[in-house]
Amino acid sequence: MLVEGELGGARAGSAAEPRSRSPRKLLVVAFHFPPDNSSTGVLRTLKFTQYLLDHGWQSEVLSVRESMYENHDPGLAQQIPPEVKVHRVWATDAKRVFGLRGRYPAFVEVPDRYWPWFFAARRAGRKLLAEGGFDALYSTSPHPTAHLIGLSLKRGSGLPWVIDFRDSWVDDLLGPVRRKVEGWLERRVVSAADAVVLNTPAMQRFYAHNYADLPASKFHLITNGYDESDFAGIELGRPSRFDIVYAGAINDQNRNPEPLLRALADIVRRGLVPLGDVQLTFLGCGAHGSSPTFARLLERYGLREATTIVPQRVPYREALRRQAAASLVVVLVDYLGGSRDWTVMQVPAKLYEYARLGNRTLVLASGEAVSEFLVGVGWPAPIPATDTERVGRALCEAYRDQRGGLARTTSVAPAAIARYERRALTATLARILDGVQAPA
Repeated sequence: MLVEGELGGARAGSAAEPRSRSPRKLLVVAFHFPPDNSSTGVLRTLKFTQYLLDHGWQSEVLSVRESMYENHDPGLAQQIPPEVKVHRVWATDAKRVFGLRGRYPAFVEVPDRYWPWFFAARRAGRKLLAEGGFDALYSTSPHPTAHLIGLSLKRGSGLPWVIDFRDSWVDDLLGPVRRKVEGWLERRVVSAADAVVLNTPAMQRFYAHNYADLPASKFHLITNGYDESDFAGIELGRPSRFDIVYAGAINDQNRNPEPLLRALADIVRRGLVPLGDVQLTFLGCGAHGSSPTFARLLERYGLREATTIVPQRVPYREALRRQAAASLVVVLVDYLGGSRDWTVMQVPAKLYEYARLGNRTLVLASGEAVSEFLVGVGWPAPIPATDTERVGRALCEAYRDQRGGLARTTSVAPAAIARYERRALTATLARILDGVQAPA
């Protein structure tokens, strides 16, 4: 890995020989990049930069200083190829700068709270492009400021530009004024881009419909996925208790664990599962997991003593091992007062990993994107989070199977999951980049 601080600073490490005689160069604008471990989206960008090398594309990444990341995973940083240069620029959190006692004007989050990095990134990007040698631009969100940086660099250079939406930009949580402003910004970005990449079929349909005046061929699908190399040495364990693991952030909206707690408490109360056999773990659950609100919720359902809370995110490989050792892993993604756009159109990145892992999985969701994915890999349909009775039955079935020594895997046909392997997904991105190239 080659890392630069402010542009023009000394480079650390040594460059390896390029994998092709004359690789094309791609400038990647990404807020999240290793050692960041605050978002699973970091894996998507990291793996693209790794495997694009096999297709003749060498990336340089324009990102923020590492101090902007709340969580770090050195193991992910070690995966950055030596051919990939990382340029880090100044950034700040506008909510902290403009806030007073936790209150701040709403406009400081337009288009996101980290927008100040636009200025340093634009300046650094222009300098990089002026040095020459780049063949294309790529920006990825969240956070959408990355696309505004990409738009500025596109206009200044005329290079082909591919944008990647890991989440929808404008959702139904925004007020009418902000929806109008950010919708206008999004239209400028989408219209100027040479190709738009979405990460679920539902998102692809949504954007193609919203921008029906643009060619449908502009909108491409590259889902999230898994990297086979990350699973080396990771095997399913043999838990002695009924070990339920949820990995990822929780809140009182889209990732609300209350339906799970309610169903589990109900089957414990009815004597179907002894409380002493239950181990419930929230891994990397964030601030909500350690809040008084969540503590009261656990007390209400009588599950406090059976629950382990790990608020901080853990290294990626450790998280995979912990999930492989569980009796049951849980996915929470449903509309319980949060953004309906998000739950309908998005598939949590961990679900692709669970499909590869093969561990028994309970999916609480009602969105079309999740259902579409599960049908595609031959898994059972998801259970709406509001259907406490069905959630309870699924928990009882998993418990009985474990106690009876039955297989606790949710099998997926190899061919069904292989298309989500990162190498295969990156080949699609390479074809898109090749397609937007101007004829020689």
